[in-house]
Amino acid sequence: MKKPLFVLILVLIFSFTISCSRNQYQRQQPIAGVESSVNKDGDIEKVRVTADNANIRTGCSPTTPVVQSTNKNDSFDVVSKVSDWFAVKLPDNRIGFIPQGQCTPIVA
Repeated sequence: MKKPLFVLILVLIFSFTISCSRNQYQRQQPIAGVESSVNKDGDIEKVRVTADNANIRTGCSPTTPVVQSTNKNDSFDVVSKVSDWFAVKLPDNRIGFIPQGQCTPIVA
């Protein structure tokens, strides 16, 4: 008596599992005819100074020491972007930081 009951419970559990997994796959199918797009800014490789006089600093803060002063329209290679600052490579291969508001990306 126990064996048929055990087999029946096993069959019910197996059927329920297959039924649920089939519904799960149906829900994950994309809706036909709908497109999505992802908008991502590309990596910035160079920037041009837009401020008349800008200070390139040793860190990402207006209170850090100035490494170099620069003039409008000077351009620099960008190493990375940190918050609202660009890390730029200076002519002597040092790294300095310039605020994003004082320069603009150069688009090739």
